Amino acid sequence: MSISEIYLVDGFNSTSKDNLGLIINDPLIWNKEIEETHIYYLKNKFDYYIEYIKNKKYESMFKNKEFTSFTIEFKSDYKLPLNALSYIKKLEKELESDNIKIVIKITSVSGSC
Repeated sequence: MSISEIYLVDGFNSTSKDNLGLIINDPLIWNKEIEETHIYYLKNKFDYYIEYIKNKKYESMFKNKEFTSFTIEFKSDYKLPLNALSYIKKLEKELESDNIKIVIKITSVSGSC
């Protein structure tokens, strides 16, 4: 699964019994020609994850679990451009009051724009 599959959660990873971690996988290369489309996918994927958390869509998978915090782990195969980083940082600030944290992990630095 990946960032382009907007309405799917790519994976789960909990850091504690009260924290639900959700993973976004982004294997797409960042380059100027497709940056706008890539950011479109990025925004839509984050929007879906936020809706998933706020509407407690996870309850069918995690029965009898009460989560007090959430982590969205964004894994990218490539270094993010400034526009993408700025968007994620702004979003993280907006989500603080909902106990949603965003973690960025870059698995490779090749192919960046």
